[in-house]
Amino acid sequence: MSKRAGAPPPGLEVGVLVEATPHELKGCWFEAEVLELVGGDALLAFTTRVTDDGQGPLQEWHRTRDLRWLPPDEPMDDFPARLDRADRCDMRFEDGWWDCTVVTIHPDPDGGATEYVLRPTHYSEKHRVRAEQMRPPWVWRNDEWSLSYNSKARQVERYGPPLSLIHISEPTRRTP
Repeated sequence: MSKRAGAPPPGLEVGVLVEATPHELKGCWFEAEVLELVGGDALLAFTTRVTDDGQGPLQEWHRTRDLRWLPPDEPMDDFPARLDRADRCDMRFEDGWWDCTVVTIHPDPDGGATEYVLRPTHYSEKHRVRAEQMRPPWVWRNDEWSLSYNSKARQVERYGPPLSLIHISEPTRRTP
């Protein structure tokens, strides 16, 4: 399932921060600032990706329908502790967030940090990470955020109140 909604985020304007997938990659999201809007396209400056020569932020034109707001930055007290094998999550890697599937979970028998082996959705390599490198797999759909992580259809009910009703009231803006 795609995380793209097919319509631009409402209120999209120059200066706001969004997430987008750089053209050369699949299944990952990087923070970018909207520099210019022309028709259904937006010129973006990625905040963590640089040009090949390293001289500045990577800038690319993207269709506005392929953009999404920054996901909620709310702590999820029991995430990723509730994940099982084959569940979905996002993994922080190379300054972006990558759509992943949980392959295995390795609790520390001495009570230390649990490690998770994850596989990016569009790539074959596996990564062994800790909870601080993971976030819930937020999905922007119908002008709101929802959460869909569980392969066995347990989904958001595991978190109590439905998080699918979280609305973004104000776009995030770059501050000088």
